[in-house]
Amino acid sequence: VETIAQMICSYPFRKYVCVGDSGELDPESYAKIYQIFPQNIAHIFIRDICPTGECLSTCQERYKKAFADVPAHRWTIFRDAT
Repeated sequence: VETIAQMICSYPFRKYVCVGDSGELDPESYAKIYQIFPQNIAHIFIRDICPTGECLSTCQERYKKAFADVPAHRWTIFRDAT
């Protein structure tokens, strides 16, 4: 979060698209960045890497909690990169 915040502070007039996965703390980190810089974050994309065929309910709850303060049109969870 600190490194991304420094980058945004260095280029405050740019828009950013955050792309990550669910393997570590990307959803929580990007949600925090959005809370600090909502005008700079155009969208957040998180690739769900859950090994099951579908996103587990625990994963869904994690995303809802992480993105509770981020408008729904500003984040996307996906499994297939195509």
